[in-house]
Amino acid sequence: MQVIKASGDKQEFQINKIIKTCKKAGASDKLARQVAKRVEASLEPGISTREILDLVLDLLHQENPGLATRYNLKQAVLALGPAGFLFEKFVKRLLLEYGYDAYLPKLIQGKCVKHEVDICAQAPKKESIPWEKSSQNNSYMVECKYHNDSGTRSGIKIALYTKARFLDLREAKHKNKFFDYPWLISNTKFSNMAIKYGHCENLRLLGWKYPKGLGLERLIEDKKLYPITILKSANSFIKKTLFSRDIITCQDFLNEKRDDLKKETKIYYNTLIKLTDEAKILLGK
Repeated sequence: MQVIKASGDKQEFQINKIIKTCKKAGASDKLARQVAKRVEASLEPGISTREILDLVLDLLHQENPGLATRYNLKQAVLALGPAGFLFEKFVKRLLLEYGYDAYLPKLIQGKCVKHEVDICAQAPKKESIPWEKSSQNNSYMVECKYHNDSGTRSGIKIALYTKARFLDLREAKHKNKFFDYPWLISNTKFSNMAIKYGHCENLRLLGWKYPKGLGLERLIEDKKLYPITILKSANSFIKKTLFSRDIITCQDFLNEKRDDLKKETKIYYNTLIKLTDEAKILLGK
């Protein structure tokens, strides 16, 4: 049976992929296989990967709401839109969680023009991510590339653009003050050409499932730094309201007092309690 991906391409249905992803979300081997078998039995010609995702979420939610929530991480990151500013703030939070000194800068003058750098980041002296050598203490010009569609890959053009901005900044008079390396962070996958170029030009890449075993999803899961968009009870109004208060992650939300949120927003108290329960289940609190 062939299924339709978000990009519109077709691929063979892979039952092992569902089993692996369910287990990664925390499901037992038995439950993961049960869910995968039920999904396989429900397949129809022309079914999309989005429809399969919804079916898996429904089945997992029947057994364990927390598992269903974690399984939906990719869509939660995609929901940090429609513009890219929320994704930039989320990435900054993630870097801070791993010990980086990260901030959103104002315009920075390059050799030729001024640049809106998304994030300035200084690596910690002590290694916090396996591929960051503790002796380097590197500084990075971070370019965040957000896509609304999971089927859209960050390709060679954005990789070239990122490196060009980095070079213009490096060649400015203040070159010794700022960046050692460029870093492109995406909420989707990279094209093969972008990866090849990154290796060749010392452009660090971080995206969905890249680097292998240490992609964006792995860094989020290891720190449980889930965006509030992952909460099932968070509708568009709630998300917009919480974002306006700089509440980006589930932990941010739990750090807020429910009574204060009730007074200062139009979110019903019962809804706040429901969101709190969901966030606590997700974070294991």
